[in-house]
Amino acid sequence: MPIISATELDEFVAKTDSLGGPGSKDARAFWGDFQYKPVVFVDDALDPYSEEYFNQQCALYKELSHREIRPQANELTPFEIENHIYAPNPYGVRDPSKFVLHFLRLGFVIERAQLPPTPNVLDMGAGWGLSSEFLATLGARVTAVDINPSFVELIRRRQALHKNDIKAIVGTFDDFEPDERFDAILFYECLHHAMKPWELIARAQRWLNSGGKIVFAGEPVNNNWWRHWGLRLDAESVYCIRKFGWFESGWSKDFIVQCFRRSGMSVDFIESSHPEVGAACVATKITMEDLLAPRQLRGFIDFDGWSIADDHITSMGDGEMTITQVEAVRDVTFDVMNYRPKAINISISNEGRVVRSLSAPPGKSTIRYKLERPITRLRFVSDTWIPSQEIGNADTRSISFCITGATFS
Repeated sequence: MPIISATELDEFVAKTDSLGGPGSKDARAFWGDFQYKPVVFVDDALDPYSEEYFNQQCALYKELSHREIRPQANELTPFEIENHIYAPNPYGVRDPSKFVLHFLRLGFVIERAQLPPTPNVLDMGAGWGLSSEFLATLGARVTAVDINPSFVELIRRRQALHKNDIKAIVGTFDDFEPDERFDAILFYECLHHAMKPWELIARAQRWLNSGGKIVFAGEPVNNNWWRHWGLRLDAESVYCIRKFGWFESGWSKDFIVQCFRRSGMSVDFIESSHPEVGAACVATKITMEDLLAPRQLRGFIDFDGWSIADDHITSMGDGEMTITQVEAVRDVTFDVMNYRPKAINISISNEGRVVRSLSAPPGKSTIRYKLERPITRLRFVSDTWIPSQEIGNADTRSISFCITGATFS
């Protein structure tokens, strides 16, 4: 297929429908090497959280959809509810080979989340209710929230039939406010419909119990079109934006991880070896004032050139760390352990400029640093030593000091 422009979008949708729609082989063949050429200019060198960049993406949405942004009208899916109440699953699908992918994705992320018994789970953007039913069969108490009243009615009627522990509520990403706290919040195939996911994540983490999780699966994590985030420009996404008015965004891995971290969450980003299962994420709410253990820090700070263990993050003499600043947090204090019988000299630099030089004495000490930017990249260059030579143990590595925890304030 040649490159198409805005004036050809209606023809593109009509042709796709005439070939059987997105799920048909003929339509997929017609899409071929689909490319869309926007008229609207989007400058992805801008701050991805800025209103300027957001407004450019909204202008692109209007070009693609040929309508105003109205989620409560555009994000709905019409269907015959009676055909789905008594079906084996909410979608009414009877092809196991295709449908099992949903359970592979959900099982993949829920297994990694390590939820407690009988967890209280919020299923945001629950849609047809498949993910809510899946969670309920695992023993969860589920609150299912969706923008579409018809989906909520389907979930309620199937719940009445199957007696699952599911409470369904009509609500949007922008206006929902719960009156309880949750052990986990699930976004399955829906977070990409949030126009500002960073704001939704910041609100959602406040609905969690201490140590609660936000998990997602079935989301578009890629760098195919934009450096940070933006509307996806593949054939299927463009088709859905034009025909239904859905907001079909996608993000880079670094950007969506950063969205969680700047809200005070430690992130475990997992990529399945099964190509169709794709990426999943488990983000854990952390209390910044408490001492964070190394395992928590690994999900909150990127370490490059360090030796990572559950109870120690060991410098090898030259390593970097990238810290995403949380709102209202300005300082980080690292707990340091020096197992060497003498002091270790440490130089800390930021963007090539040395900002601190210090000496870590034997035993325990601390290093405090003032965070001045949303993203802080620090390089630690320090003396190294070989434990087997200096204290006679079995460790033959050339190492430096260890970080055993950190506190943010």
